[in-house]
Amino acid sequence: MIKILMVATTHFELDGITNSLMNYYRHMDKSDMQIDFVTPNKVVKRLKKELTRGGSKIYVLPMRNTRPFRYAALLSRIIRAGKYDIVHAHGNSCTLQTEMFAAKIGGAKIRIAHSRNTSCDHKFIHLLLRPFFNRTYTHGFACGKEAGKWLFGNKTFTVIIPIGCIL
Repeated sequence: MIKILMVATTHFELDGITNSLMNYYRHMDKSDMQIDFVTPNKVVKRLKKELTRGGSKIYVLPMRNTRPFRYAALLSRIIRAGKYDIVHAHGNSCTLQTEMFAAKIGGAKIRIAHSRNTSCDHKFIHLLLRPFFNRTYTHGFACGKEAGKWLFGNKTFTVIIPIGCIL
């Protein structure tokens, strides 16, 4: 069985990133997969019920912005204890390095950084973390070509079109 940990770096609510994550989850063949979630907030009852009914675990961690080293340590412990094969984190900048580093330390062989935007609010930190970020992720995903170019530059990435989107 493949064990996947999906990491939401923004609140897990009824919004864009959460809708995409839930659409992926709903349409995946989970017969040989365990898919669990890390969120920075408690999940609304309806989504929590759907995820736990499907066998998923939900881990709630504090927002990474307040204490990033503690967050990374907690996340790496979850990854190591759960023996996750894949960590798939969604965000909009090289601050995803936090999740990718935690996944690497936690022993995840596949570390997917998923670009969800074409800019960020903290451009200096984004640029500062880029060299570290580039050494910690193994696969780049993006919600569109521009989002991929923003996060991965000239490196290889795969555009994953959210289910239900019309191009």
